[in-house]
Amino acid sequence: MSGALPMGFLKHLRALAFLALAALQPAALAPVAPAVPSAIVSISTLAVTAAAVTAALLAPVALPAPAAAAEKRVVAFYGQSNEGAQGGVCADAGLTVGSTIPRTFILRNDAGYFEPIRLCENTSQPPAEADRLDRFGPEVGFARKVRERFPDDDLFIVKRWRGGSSFVHPTQWHPLYQNNYWTGLKADIRAALLAAGPGARLVCVGVNQGEANRTEAAAWARQVREMIRQINGLVGYPVRYVFMRLTPNGETAPEIVDATADFRRFEQELEDDVTLDFRLIDVDSVPKQPDVVHFTAHGILTIGALREAACFGP
Repeated sequence: MSGALPMGFLKHLRALAFLALAALQPAALAPVAPAVPSAIVSISTLAVTAAAVTAALLAPVALPAPAAAAEKRVVAFYGQSNEGAQGGVCADAGLTVGSTIPRTFILRNDAGYFEPIRLCENTSQPPAEADRLDRFGPEVGFARKVRERFPDDDLFIVKRWRGGSSFVHPTQWHPLYQNNYWTGLKADIRAALLAAGPGARLVCVGVNQGEANRTEAAAWARQVREMIRQINGLVGYPVRYVFMRLTPNGETAPEIVDATADFRRFEQELEDDVTLDFRLIDVDSVPKQPDVVHFTAHGILTIGALREAACFGP
């Protein structure tokens, strides 16, 4: 033999080489014609061509990064009537009865289970407001903002409240007594984490309380620290706590004015404590009802949005 290869094989190989070399050229250049017009190709040319074909076939292919798994975010809200639905009248806020917020579930006072949130149907609070189904609390404004920030994550809201309830009273929120609202909230948090499933985390605790303890600031602050200790211990990691700063209630008696200032000082000490992940939201300018205690429907929506920013912000 003279070192020549079969003509059919050479034609096939030359075609592959042409395609490989063309693919490797910059887009602005014309395709490269076969370098050897003869039917006889040298062994060295074949080696170069084969290397180009192999490189083209084995070049790494960039694949899209896998989408991040959706998170299961559990939040717990508790407190007095402003946490419930006292001022959140659905008609006043222009909410559509029965409308939903995607991927958002709520567990309310003593309900014992999660259900998809339905505005003005399950955003009131049984048994305290069994006759007021057209109400809502800060969870609505909060959940709307969460959907904007985390559109693909599941949100599980635990909500427990009683109007006029105290952090100091043993049968209400006192964290060192049993069989009260506080032990009920802890049971709800445990149930929520189990119901939400593997990977669920308690990411924020929101509290709307203080009016009942306006004149008991020092005792209130001790109970708050104990509550934080217990919840962090319950879940096994630090959680962020967001409280609504106590607002003036319209009373001008010097003892009440002084008590409000004292209460706010204790609140600020909690926020300044670097060992706590504690945030205050300022609501002095949020609109209230004529009683100067309860917020309007739009005010309740605003409080929810402020809470979301504090929960997930810096």
